Amino acid sequence: MQSLEDGTGPYQTSMIYGMRGVGKTSLLADITSKLEKKDDWIIVYLAMTNDLLETLIQSVYREANSKIKQALNMIDGVKFSAFGFEIDFNIADSQTTYQVLLEEMLKVPKFQE
Repeated sequence: MQSLEDGTGPYQTSMIYGMRGVGKTSLLADITSKLEKKDDWIIVYLAMTNDLLETLIQSVYREANSKIKQALNMIDGVKFSAFGFEIDFNIADSQTTYQVLLEEMLKVPKFQE
């Protein structure tokens, strides 16, 4: 928990790995339940699908507080709504487009605090 909260990287990412049955899922459930109680964390649940980045972007927006939503709505070329989002980036590969959008979302000042 302390490593996640005190991370020095710009996006504070971590990886948990190990053999089957050693408690990875239990550890994540415990960490998640503690972080959900904090106002400065956004918790999203994802399943491995073909539209993983799109689902992540929609989930982050849906779970964000109103101040973060206001800041996200100011990203050029993106329009968020209750039904998802529209992208007006001129990039041919949609996966790259979602990656670029996610990177732009993480640059929003509230995510940098």
